[in-house]
Formats: sequence, C-alpha cells, structure tokens
Amino acid sequence: EKKMDLFFALASASFLQPTVPIRAFTTRSVQRASVPLALNTGSYRILSPCTDESVLEALVDGSSTTGHWVVIMPGPLSLGPPPDSQVVPEFIASYDKPVRDGEVPLAAGRLRIGARMVERFSCSLPKEDPRHLELLGLVLDSLLLAWLQALPTAAAGFEELGAAANLHSAAVVERVGFAELESPDLTSLGRGEPIRTHGARLPAAIVAYEHRLARLDAGDVEARAAAQRILDALRAQEAPAGGSGEA
Repeated sequence: EKKMDLFFALASASFLQPTVPIRAFTTRSVQRASVPLALNTGSYRILSPCTDESVLEALVDGSSTTGHWVVIMPGPLSLGPPPDSQVVPEFIASYDKPVRDGEVPLAAGRLRIGARMVERFSCSLPKEDPRHLELLGLVLDSLLLAWLQALPTAAAGFEELGAAANLHSAAVVERVGFAELESPDLTSLGRGEPIRTHGARLPAAIVAYEHRLARLDAGDVEARAAAQRILDALRAQEAPAGGSGEA
C-alpha cells in the first residue's frame, strides 16, 4: 500500500509522465545514430545521442535540453498496428499514420551523467499498445550503454545510477535490474528535480541481460549483438563494495 501511494504521488508530477503525446516538429536535420542498439526493421531509428535542438525542445517543452538524450524516431517503413496476437483496443490500429514533414518521436529518455540519473521517459504510443514498453526498453538500453561508456571519466560506479520512474515506466527499469528505493528523496520536488525512485544494481543487471540473451533467437543477430555489448560492459565493472545499497 505504501508503494502504491508513493507512485501515485510521483505520477502527479508532470515531468515524470511517460506517455503524454509529443508535439510534431520538422526533423530534416536529424542524423541517424552511428551505432544501432537494437534490431532495426526499418520502422524506427535510434538517435543516441540526439543532438537536434528542434527535437529536444519539443520533448522538454521549455526546460533544459542538456544531457545525453536517446530518441527513437519513425523509420522509412510504417510501424503498423500491434501484432494480431495482442489483445488491444481497436483505436490503436488507426493512430499510426505516415509522417513526412513533421515527425513525432516514438520514444525518448535522458541520461544526466553529473546527476547520475536516467529520466524523462516518454512514448507517443498509447499505453495499451504492447510496443509502448518495448520502445521504452530500447531507450533504456541505449541510456545504460551511454552510462557504461561514461564511467571511466565520470569517476563513478555503475550502481550510482538512479532512475526517475512512475507506475508505468517502473516496469521498464526493474526488468533490467533496477531496484525500487524504500525512501526516495521527496525534497527533489521542491527543487524542480525528478525523484530518484530506483537504483541500479550490477548483479541484477547482469542476470537480466543474460536472461535476455538466452531468450533471443539465434537469428536475431543485431539484437543479440546489442544485448551482448551491454552485458560485456556490465561484466567489466568492479563489484560494488559491501554489496548493493538501499533497495
């Protein structure tokens, strides 16, 4: 009951909402990510980092655009309706339309290295669409890899990373090893900062990506390579002194 009350309180903060529709904007200058982090079927492309100011300004709606942003944009092929095997409301099949001049990001998230935080998860697909969480998961994969790559110069350990999640995005961070904090610092609200609700846990993250690799088909070459890259970086980290912290 305590957990539910806390998350409902967090969900009321506008900067923690992960599913508010994102405004359209012109993206002619957006460049593709140099290294794709997930199997790309042509229906989306991952920008990591995304440096296009027109994209970032639409995401933050007036607040700071600093940090390492990961944005998933529509690709040349339509995302299409959800798989027939998924039971979802009928309206979902009609929202995905070709976008030409002004593209709407499919999903996004931000890493602030100095603050040791992943936050501002957003997705323009309805929460009822099963691919909503899948796209947020792709964003988190890219953010985790960016964090792992930054550790040598950030003078930080992997488990110093926190996440600001709400009831919906909590499932995304928890399935890659983040643990819910028992006593989040609610004073962050007064400072206009997202509340750190979860903390990264190295052993749990390693197990999560090991399980993902075990579930992936051998034919998913790109997806397996992306998961293996993150797993190798996780295994290269030093074990946290004294075990994982608060959970």
